[in-house]
Amino acid sequence: MAHDFGLHVSQPEVDEGQQNYEQTSGVSVGLAETELADGPYAADWDELSFTLGWRSAVSGWIMQAPLVRGSPYVTAEFNGATPRISSPQQLRQHNGQAWISVDGVHNPCDGYTELSGRVFAVDLLEHD
Repeated sequence: MAHDFGLHVSQPEVDEGQQNYEQTSGVSVGLAETELADGPYAADWDELSFTLGWRSAVSGWIMQAPLVRGSPYVTAEFNGATPRISSPQQLRQHNGQAWISVDGVHNPCDGYTELSGRVFAVDLLEHD
């Protein structure tokens, strides 16, 4: 789901007794920028993909999210913007500490330490 403040993606859980999807369960992640941006806009598309974009009047595209049909991955590209990653799920803990990988290096995630890099990866618990 795309909003003016970013992108929210989730993997719904199927209720076997019902014929519907529960949108409030499953893995859920929000990707956004902290700057004030306009969007979402259709930044690009082809036969198998569609790229959503949020832009700044000053610096152009500051966040783009390519959505690829059938891909289990979600990517957001930030240009001159501060990423915000959110989820109702907890980070999986290793040795009693939550970690976030930045450019392949594991860093403790305490909610206060500023991390910067090019590639961020999180390991979420698979349930609420």
